[in-house]
Amino acid sequence: WKQLYIAAVLVQMEAFVCTSKQDQGSIGVGRMGQLMGLRLRKSENCHRVESFHLSLRGGSENQEEIRSRMILTTRRMNSCEAGAESGIFFDIEAKDRDVEIVEIRTAAHGYSNPTAAASDMEIQCSQIQPRLEEPSDPMNITVYTCQGSSNGKEFEPSSWRQIGQDFFVRLPRVNGFEDWDAQYRFDWVGDGGSMLHGKWQKGQPQEPVYGKVPMDRPVTIKAGERRGFFIQTTCDTGIANRWPTDGSVTLGGLYQEDAFIKLYSMRVNPESEPWVEDRDPTPPHCPSHPPPESNWQLRRKEGHGFLGQILYVPRAPR
Repeated sequence: WKQLYIAAVLVQMEAFVCTSKQDQGSIGVGRMGQLMGLRLRKSENCHRVESFHLSLRGGSENQEEIRSRMILTTRRMNSCEAGAESGIFFDIEAKDRDVEIVEIRTAAHGYSNPTAAASDMEIQCSQIQPRLEEPSDPMNITVYTCQGSSNGKEFEPSSWRQIGQDFFVRLPRVNGFEDWDAQYRFDWVGDGGSMLHGKWQKGQPQEPVYGKVPMDRPVTIKAGERRGFFIQTTCDTGIANRWPTDGSVTLGGLYQEDAFIKLYSMRVNPESEPWVEDRDPTPPHCPSHPPPESNWQLRRKEGHGFLGQILYVPRAPR
């Protein structure tokens, strides 16, 4: 029994290290892993250890189900399409089989921590450091879902069901420079082992860090059905997203997909509260012409790309 107990402890410790890579930015496992300077690669072994660790905790999910979890990771945003809003809508559609959405991860914009964003370290490193060390300022996050698409339901609270809420959450931050060549770390490679003579070589690009948003329970989407999701924060830059600057992100358009699910880009919410109409003043205009639409109204109308990861379990076909 002592040997079994020690083995279980070791497995949990290894799982802690592995999940720190998966859940970077959640101010516990991932944040501690970053501070420890962990540099781990995602691997099947890591996933297996995480599965065993979760099953040891006596959760309702069986080991086989955890092993079958899939992750859809969205494209990274660049500096020209970096958006920041209080909330974001997006749709997920199941393809030929039922899927169970078990976790959603996202990030806040760099400006969600004004003190850190104004620091010399971040200003000087803004073009070479997408992994901003400091998380966002604390904010409240609420997650909703609706049957069918979210389009047209942005101001209909009766259409939505709350599936998670948490307070004083600090998400990891991204600054929109991930796709720049400057994001590649350069390593000095000496000639013949000499550190005096050599050259700088481009290393591996850094990946953005995402944190979990609150979800009380998984959400099942039937095969062929589409469901809307809405993440709302109390910070006006609490949700980083891709703006529709190059035509690749359109309202209701297919944003990304994999073998089992489709992700659609929908509207954002620039208000700090859900279901609230625009209160942006009408911009100055010539009386002989209709007033132009405000920035708020334009943001309401355009489609924006969700930034982060969708973790789900595909079910066997019927």
